[in-house]
Amino acid sequence: MIHGWTGDENSMWVFAHKLPAHVAVLAPRGPYVAPEGGYTWREIQPGIWGLPGLDDLRPSAEALIGFVDDWSHAAGVSANQMELIGFSQGAALSYTLALLHPERIQALAALSGFMPRGAEDLFGRRPLVGKSVFIAHGRQDYMIPVE
Repeated sequence: MIHGWTGDENSMWVFAHKLPAHVAVLAPRGPYVAPEGGYTWREIQPGIWGLPGLDDLRPSAEALIGFVDDWSHAAGVSANQMELIGFSQGAALSYTLALLHPERIQALAALSGFMPRGAEDLFGRRPLVGKSVFIAHGRQDYMIPVE
């Protein structure tokens, strides 16, 4: 479960009660502190604002793969295939993970999110083919437009 801008490891647990009991659930915290409070999945740089691109999210995607691998090794659980639920910026990170590591992602749910800039360069590899993908978006979301 991957939180959005200004969220943290507690933000996504509202979805956990709907998940099967036998599923291991991880809810990591974004590695960067957001100026408004909470955390983000991209490094904050002066003068840069707007939706992050693929290259902005790549370091967090790689760190998250490492986090999952470390956790799975310590827990003695296989995490070769993951299912992701991402909200807003967390949805963009979920797409990033699926595009960069398609062999690791089985399914993803993108909630009120967006495809990061630069992602279209990876579509030729067809990284989402054969994966279950659920996309939902609110009609009154003023942070991330439906388009």
